[in-house]
Amino acid sequence: MPLLIVGASAGQLLPKAGAWMDAVKSVFGVMLLAVAVWMLARILPGPVTLALWAALAFVSGYCLMSLGGREVKSGADAVRRGLGALAIVYGVLMLIGALAGRSDPLQPLAGLTAGGAQGRPWHTWSSRASRLWATSSANCRRRRPPGSR
Repeated sequence: MPLLIVGASAGQLLPKAGAWMDAVKSVFGVMLLAVAVWMLARILPGPVTLALWAALAFVSGYCLMSLGGREVKSGADAVRRGLGALAIVYGVLMLIGALAGRSDPLQPLAGLTAGGAQGRPWHTWSSRASRLWATSSANCRRRRPPGSR
């Protein structure tokens, strides 16, 4: 019955096309590209699929950040740009994971170790770096060179 009422109104009850329609078209376009990547994941190797996800996230984030002018006019602009920045960072992380041979888009950096840490896990290297930083900053406060006791 509602469809008959909308049809009989000759389009007067429907919203007018405008800028919101362009945004809806863009969102559905990205969703269709995501479905295409999801379908290609069945036949392509994992790292190639992860690289495609990375490209989609990066390009979508860039488009979100570059929409509109340079100034932030409202809270919606700030949220849109923030989501765009997050999408760009996530796309770069997925690209790093794809280049390392990973295939999971939800954990693109799983199992990676720091290259300069002789195969030790990242948290071991970062805890040693934080201890070195704390020691050097304490030595700077006491105005002694780092090597002296």
